[in-house]
Amino acid sequence: GILDMRSRWMLGAHHVPFGGLPIMLLGDNQHMPLISGTPWFKAMVRAALGEGGAWSNDLLRAVTVLRAAPRVKLHRIERSARDPWFAAMQSMRDTTRAHPVPVELLEKLRTLSAEDMRRDECWRFAPIGVLTSHEREYINVMRARSFAQAFDVPLVMWRLPFASTEVPPVDDDELDDFYDAEPGMWGYFVYGAPGLISSNVSSQRGLVNGTMGLMHSLTFDGDVPPELLRALDGPFQQIVLDEPPATVNMRVADDETHTWHGVPLTADLERCTTGVAGLPPGVVPLATNAVFTTEHAVTWSLFSAQRNVPRKQGVVRHPYTLAFALTNFKLQSGTLPRLVL
Repeated sequence: GILDMRSRWMLGAHHVPFGGLPIMLLGDNQHMPLISGTPWFKAMVRAALGEGGAWSNDLLRAVTVLRAAPRVKLHRIERSARDPWFAAMQSMRDTTRAHPVPVELLEKLRTLSAEDMRRDECWRFAPIGVLTSHEREYINVMRARSFAQAFDVPLVMWRLPFASTEVPPVDDDELDDFYDAEPGMWGYFVYGAPGLISSNVSSQRGLVNGTMGLMHSLTFDGDVPPELLRALDGPFQQIVLDEPPATVNMRVADDETHTWHGVPLTADLERCTTGVAGLPPGVVPLATNAVFTTEHAVTWSLFSAQRNVPRKQGVVRHPYTLAFALTNFKLQSGTLPRLVL
C-alpha cells in the first residue's frame, strides 16, 4: 500500500496503480506463519467479510491493489528439479493437504556419534535446529561457552540494560540474582562464533535481518577493560563487563576464507567495507540504537516465575544473535551441509 501511494506520487500518475510501473509481487505462502502482522490472503478474506473498517489507508490500498492484480500460482520446485527425493519432501509443505512424515525421510536421519565427530570435526559445532526461542537461547549460551573453551578464547558477557520505558521487575537487592537466573538478559561475545544480524541495519548494504556473520571484535567508548586485554592470550576465561561495549563488530563478507557453518558469507565485500578505523574490510560495527535495538528478552527461570516477573522484559541490545542454534523461522529455505536436530 505504501509503495503504491509513493509510486503514484513520484510519477505523477495518481489514478494508475503504482504510477504505471509494472510490478510483480512474489511470495511463498507455505513458509512459516508470520511472527507478527497479517498475511495478505487473510487480509483479503477479512476485507471480503467487511471486517476492514478500522484498517489504515495503507492496508486498504494494499487490499485494493491485490484484488485488481492477476494471480499466478507457481507449483514446480525449480531448485530441486534434479533431485526428485528432495522435491517430494518439499511437497510436504503444501498446507492444503495432510502429509504423514514419510518413512524415507526418517530413514535419512541418524544419531550423531563420537565417530562422526572424529571423522569430521565440523560436527562439533554444527548448527542445531530448534522450535522455540527458549531452546535457542539456552543452547546458544551453552555452545558459546563450549566454543570459547575449545579455542581458548574469552567468553565475554555484559548485562543488557533495561529500556528507558521499563522498570526493573525486582528490587535492587534481588537484581543480581535475577540476572544470574536469566541467560536471555545478557549480551555475549566469543571471537569467531557464528551469528546473525537481527535487524535491518542497512538494507542498501545488505545488512538485514538474517545476514550471516562471524563475531570479530568489540569496541568501547573509552579504554578497553584491562581484564579483557589480559584474557586475550588465553587460556579460556569468562569476562563480565561492567558496561556493554559501544559496538560488537561482525565479519559479514570476505574473500571466501571464512565460512558460516560451512556456507560462504553472503554479504558483498565491497558494499560492506565501512572505512571505520581499525576494522578490516567486510567487518561491520553493530551499535545499539533506540529505534531497532530495543527488544524483548524472555524470562524463563524458576526465580522469575516465583516472583511473578512479567515474561517479557524490554532491553537494549546490539542487533545480532548467536547462531549455534537456529529456529525453524531462520532455517526455512536454507541449505546447510550439516544440521543437528
